[in-house]
Amino acid sequence: MDDPANDIIPIIHLITQSPPTLQSQTLHRFYMPTARFTHPLCRTGSWTLRPHFDLCSRDVIACVYRWYKIMS
Repeated sequence: MDDPANDIIPIIHLITQSPPTLQSQTLHRFYMPTARFTHPLCRTGSWTLRPHFDLCSRDVIACVYRWYKIMS
């Protein structure tokens, strides 16, 4: 991201409006595994269950954005 102010717009579009596979690829590219999502109605916290389980807070954030896309 050479120019974050301009680069963020297409990333937000990909996260909120693209098909699930592209949405997931975008989240895995731009979000750290321990990213956190905080909203008045929903929070994920920051955590990881790796290496025992292949699950981290970024995966839950992907579910939140998928739900957001369905609801909107």
